Amino acid sequence: MKRFLVAFLFSLSFLGCASLSRSLNFFSLEDDVLLGRQADAQLKADARYRFLKPTDRNYQAIVDYVNRVKDKLLQANQIPHEEAFDYRVQVINDDVINAFATAGGYVYVYTGIMKFLDNEAQLAGVLAHEIAHVAHRHGSNQMAFKGITRSVLAEALKGKSQAVQALAGIGYELAMLSYSREDENQADESGALWMSKTDYNPYESQAFFKKIRELKNAPNPPEFLSTHPNPENRIANIERVLRAINAKNDGALYEREYREFKKLLP
Repeated sequence: MKRFLVAFLFSLSFLGCASLSRSLNFFSLEDDVLLGRQADAQLKADARYRFLKPTDRNYQAIVDYVNRVKDKLLQANQIPHEEAFDYRVQVINDDVINAFATAGGYVYVYTGIMKFLDNEAQLAGVLAHEIAHVAHRHGSNQMAFKGITRSVLAEALKGKSQAVQALAGIGYELAMLSYSREDENQADESGALWMSKTDYNPYESQAFFKKIRELKNAPNPPEFLSTHPNPENRIANIERVLRAINAKNDGALYEREYREFKKLLP
């Protein structure tokens, strides 16, 4: 067994991290849901994350709106693991210009990014990107890889349940993962393709990156710029994907509806 482990670990050094994380994902879909639930509970227990609550003004209207956009994406596409993952969007009341997702279907969007966007199609692009991270299991892929590199391989070989138990206590890390450039590109591409199957203008999936690019030289640029790949490359990648399928640069924006929605935000 020891010889096998040495040979196995030696072989890993020849693989890229993104492909490696996928090949070593010993988590099941049920494990993804468990890990996501663990991360969600830890986030909600942390006072730094001011989740919109049912007692907050306009809570139901805001949550219904963002989840309606999410549902439109799901209904128009065959998104991986749609039945296994109960995709849900939760709102964090903070001016941070960002959104993120954890395993198992948990998607989080800040009021700051919703105020930053110009129309519903742009919000759909952001949500499609985050849903893609979940659907392609980027979170548990990375967690499996990090678990391996943290010497829990022995636990993984003994039994998956021990590995899940060993990692379940670090839900924060799952929530705050920095995805690889390959993961981000895949989420961009899938999000744009899924947008093209709806009545939204799929090219609006580029709009967030165009807007964020304009803030690059601002006195206090968003943290997003320092933690994610170059917006220029992502704009070009989305353009390439949409041109390849001859996606038309038209479709609904729902600007008026979105202006009314933004009035509801705290």
